[in-house]
Amino acid sequence: MSTRFPSHHVSLFLLGLTFLGICSIALRPHLVMTENRLARLPMQIGTLDGTEMHFEDSVYAALNADANLLRVYRSSAGDTVALYVGYYGTAKGGRASHLPQYCYTGQGWSIERWDFASLEASSPSRHRINRMIVRKGVERQLVYFWFQTEATVMATGLEQNWYKFQHRLLHDRSDGAFVRVSMNLTAGKEVQVEQTAKRFSEAVVPLLSTFWPNEGPGQS
Repeated sequence: MSTRFPSHHVSLFLLGLTFLGICSIALRPHLVMTENRLARLPMQIGTLDGTEMHFEDSVYAALNADANLLRVYRSSAGDTVALYVGYYGTAKGGRASHLPQYCYTGQGWSIERWDFASLEASSPSRHRINRMIVRKGVERQLVYFWFQTEATVMATGLEQNWYKFQHRLLHDRSDGAFVRVSMNLTAGKEVQVEQTAKRFSEAVVPLLSTFWPNEGPGQS
């Protein structure tokens, strides 16, 4: 004879586990970034050489990241790729609040297309990232963006939420980064731009994992 537990008992059990998990997270040490290793990201990626760039102070204040990296990478053939990385530590939930779909439209750009692209990975699986084409007047840009942790690439906020809870519970960290790669789209060179942006992004993913910031206990 099988024994069945009332459904409300199962619900209470799951609720109790959730409560214990939240309490466990709350009692853990406050983590802060102890070393910004992103600053050591190579200035040469593939055939492109990087130049450090800077936002205005007001932009950094709005981004509210624990570490920012803004560079423009150029090739001898004239390819130009803009890279931005905003790192958010565990204390900030590992995620950005300012995202391209709002930032671009807020600056007068319109979104022509928004879908997903796949990046080749060293593992058998592929990384799914966001792909946007935006326009302002006659200017068009290809924009790749994704959310990254030390070992994971994610495309959506739902994936981030699940990662944040799971990783904080199991590994005591839930830091993450917002990554954006953008290039101007020139008529007749769309395929070339797409290939360049994709190759560059595929190179950036493992480099960010290699130079991921360190975190440690801070003052509560």
